[in-house]
Amino acid sequence: MRKVFSTSILAILIVSGIATSCKESNLQPQSENQPVVNVSQPQNDLEVSAAATTNPNARAAANTEGWASVTAFRAASTSVQMNVVRLANAANGRMSGTSVTDTQGRWLTDCADGDGARMRSAIAKYDKWYRANVKTRCSTPVVPASVRTDMYNSFSGSAYDVTRRNALVNQTIARYNSFACNSSVAVPSTDNATLSFLNIQRQCLEWAETIGRSAGGSARGYYATGVSSVANYRPGMALYKTDRSHATLITDIYWNADGTIRKVKVAEANYGSGWINPNGMIPWQRTVAVGREITSLSGYKVVSFE
Repeated sequence: MRKVFSTSILAILIVSGIATSCKESNLQPQSENQPVVNVSQPQNDLEVSAAATTNPNARAAANTEGWASVTAFRAASTSVQMNVVRLANAANGRMSGTSVTDTQGRWLTDCADGDGARMRSAIAKYDKWYRANVKTRCSTPVVPASVRTDMYNSFSGSAYDVTRRNALVNQTIARYNSFACNSSVAVPSTDNATLSFLNIQRQCLEWAETIGRSAGGSARGYYATGVSSVANYRPGMALYKTDRSHATLITDIYWNADGTIRKVKVAEANYGSGWINPNGMIPWQRTVAVGREITSLSGYKVVSFE
């Protein structure tokens, strides 16, 4: 969810257990300003039977119970759906990829809400001190407390708490020193350069949409129209929280014998703990996980990339 809390409130937040959210949650691009479809609405027997009859993946004995990947019932059928499942599964355990801004406003990054300028301010302050005081490349300089405090103060007005501000200061110093050892350092001047400089990885929605586009589909954000019929849900589609706090990809669906869904398996980035603004993993440690099972679709909607 987009950052709206005061620093004093956020400073007392302690991240425990698993929490996730996307900083992009309040975006409403004009092209996706669509009403949210209730994904949990019940389907009548006629609709389910008709879908099973026309679905090319349905076996002769329709409504076969089990995982779609095993039974082939209502499995991924289009090239986009199959590619999404393949790419998502292949990303398991990997970093989510360097984050980039989206010129069409479909997602936000960690640089949103003025934080990119704050990050660059901290980098520039360290750069100024480093150039004036460090004479030996590849050394590990002792950074004066006054310099760290000055960098810390660059995040004044942000929603980051004390812990996260100090973490950003430490990441800035570590990354700068690494660059200084191997090459000359260019202080970033844009959000994309800042994200790359700090090695900030993709949040949940950016990762999901990147996979969707890489699979041959179109980007679909939180405001995209949901698939209205449960019988048309397929692996290879997106599963978004309707409060726009988290985005996942469906990699498999367990269908009951009556054509209803028992659970889904998802792939997701930034599902974990250690950070706020947004909640989730530490930005430069965000990875992809595959296999979490969701047993209730209440509060979710399914979105097709086609």
